Amino acid sequence: MIPGIYIFRAGSGLILMMKLGIHADVPLIANTIVMAGTGLLMTLAIPVGLALPNLLFFRSED
Repeated sequence: MIPGIYIFRAGSGLILMMKLGIHADVPLIANTIVMAGTGLLMTLAIPVGLALPNLLFFRSED
């Protein structure tokens, strides 16, 4: 749920940029890029955070 708000805001920014076209201002573009990057990094960090304890602590002793 947490990464979803960033992705939603990035999508909203993209729609607004498409509506404004060439008149889109720099803060809108920068904020959209930041929100998309944050959402992407958080989405990628969730599986890493779930897999890391298994790889570090639950090793089989063969």
